[in-house]
Amino acid sequence: MENEKVMKNRARKKLMRGCVWTISDEQMAYPTKWNSVDKDEKLEVSENGLQVSYTGEGKSDRDAASLRADSPIPQSGVALFYCEVKIVCEGESKFIGLGLSQKNVELNRLPGSESHSLGYHIDDGFKFPGSGTGCTYGPQCSTGDVIGVCWNLEQNNMFFTKNGKSIGVAFSNVRGSYYPSVGLQSCGGVVLGNFGDSPFVFDIEGYAYGEKQETLSSVMQVRVPGSFDTFSEIIITYLLHNGYIETAKAYAADVGKLEQIGDDLEFASKCKQICDLVRRGEIDEAMQALQTDFPSMLKDPKVKIVFDLKCQQLVELSRTNQIEDRLAFAQEHLHEYQDMGEEYSKGLADVIVLVAYPDLEQSPYSDLLEESRRDKVAEDLNQALQGEKAAHPCLFRITLSLSTLMWVAWASVSRGKLGRSTLERLVSHCEESLRDLRRYTTGHGAILSLRDVLNG
Repeated sequence: MENEKVMKNRARKKLMRGCVWTISDEQMAYPTKWNSVDKDEKLEVSENGLQVSYTGEGKSDRDAASLRADSPIPQSGVALFYCEVKIVCEGESKFIGLGLSQKNVELNRLPGSESHSLGYHIDDGFKFPGSGTGCTYGPQCSTGDVIGVCWNLEQNNMFFTKNGKSIGVAFSNVRGSYYPSVGLQSCGGVVLGNFGDSPFVFDIEGYAYGEKQETLSSVMQVRVPGSFDTFSEIIITYLLHNGYIETAKAYAADVGKLEQIGDDLEFASKCKQICDLVRRGEIDEAMQALQTDFPSMLKDPKVKIVFDLKCQQLVELSRTNQIEDRLAFAQEHLHEYQDMGEEYSKGLADVIVLVAYPDLEQSPYSDLLEESRRDKVAEDLNQALQGEKAAHPCLFRITLSLSTLMWVAWASVSRGKLGRSTLERLVSHCEESLRDLRRYTTGHGAILSLRDVLNG
């Protein structure tokens, strides 16, 4: 077992530009400075991209100005993100805000005042959850104070710090692609950003170590089943994943596991009901069910399956509704996707033609009405829902357990034919499995390593 000092030193080596991960990726883009282009015109950015000065009048809300960092916070392989801003000069009115915002948020308001942004304002200590109305959160701040923002991608929450001390969780269920953002509406206001080039005032390494220990404790409490139990759970998981609810119940009863899978049965039943609605073309009802049972999935419009569902809604409207109704739907629900990248623009182009044909069945695009399209959307939705469920600490133990079992089966037919020892090959295989887990998830997959689990 490694002592606490060694573990903390190792944690420090895994902090880069405010991002905490198990294995850093030198090719990964992460915030390093303020963007001198992606900003309001009333802000000036220093040559090194860290200091921001407000040049506006600061007399009314229309004088507010914000900017974003040069890159979004990475969405895979990262457990925590943290950055700080020092208030060099609070200015006349002290209207300064720090937070996170998405790419499409207008920059003429302070962070948190617009939808898809979250912020903390130093003049009154209020937090703003994406609207112009704030609520009590933390202390006021002044010239010389250092304010920090931390996004915990493991817990999907966000908190702020003042002079090295956490103020407490400000926002929960934070998901999506966000940039660090700062805004000013105070004549003479100046702030200085720190994305990790200089030591942080807040002990982010110590916080990361505590999060790792808490996660590791949760992981080690997960029961690792024996080989028979593992294979029976694999079968049950497969059946539930693919919507064979009754078969899964019957099999679970046969192997004595029916009582153990109650939560999984409930989850799988909800998934199947929603996916069946999609297969029947009842997209409105499916969206309502998602809002009730899986609201976090609909929170970020950039999630691909949300876009696919909206496109399918347009397809279903085109079966019966007038062109005017289709056009209104497209303008209200699909317009925002036209500037979100090639993947979205291509999908949009495939369905937007529907607004031009009164009778789609007699048009060159009648293939859009085929039921196979509904099935594809339903399958993708099921995969996305399963992904929502996958963010759980037992992933590490299960990944290790399953990868070990698969490796043992493979090794049994190749014993003596390979150049490395059995133990070396086993460790290598587990590390590769966990590397894949980190590549496609945040949180637990990013904050723990195989060494952590073995030492735990």
